[in-house]
Amino acid sequence: MLKCDVMIQRIQTVYLIVAFIALILQFFFPVSVYMFGDTVDTYTGTVSFYLYGLVKQPITLEIAYKFVFYLPMIAIAIAVLILTVLIILQYKKRLKQLRTINFAILLNIVLIVLLFFYTDKIAKDLSLPTQYRMGSVFPLISLVFLILAMYAIKRDERLVRSLDRLR
Repeated sequence: MLKCDVMIQRIQTVYLIVAFIALILQFFFPVSVYMFGDTVDTYTGTVSFYLYGLVKQPITLEIAYKFVFYLPMIAIAIAVLILTVLIILQYKKRLKQLRTINFAILLNIVLIVLLFFYTDKIAKDLSLPTQYRMGSVFPLISLVFLILAMYAIKRDERLVRSLDRLR
């Protein structure tokens, strides 16, 4: 008989899995796109900003935007991913889950602020208009589902405490 250590039937686990998937997807979709001239329909005149860097980066900006520039965003995104997995695995310790999820929510908010700050900074340096893409939505989705999971964990904790009082 197989023993599964993760309780999928709890709603907060489903919320955390959705948040985890959204955090993974943000690595594969551009956060924003900067268009050169009149090339709205084609992607030949665009610079795309991903979580890990610029794609089709102009030669003039290669010095300014190296890997170290994006390292804080990458580190925070990976930390939130790891914390989400830890929260799922700590299903028996609800109070520890609550502390960990609060920290993950804080880091996710910092990640969102950094994404929009970096997008604005790159737009000013390129002097081009910004068009936000799907990569800017995924951190917001993960934040919403982390908050939903936090409320579900709190609800479970209140239920357990009320049953303890009845004994």
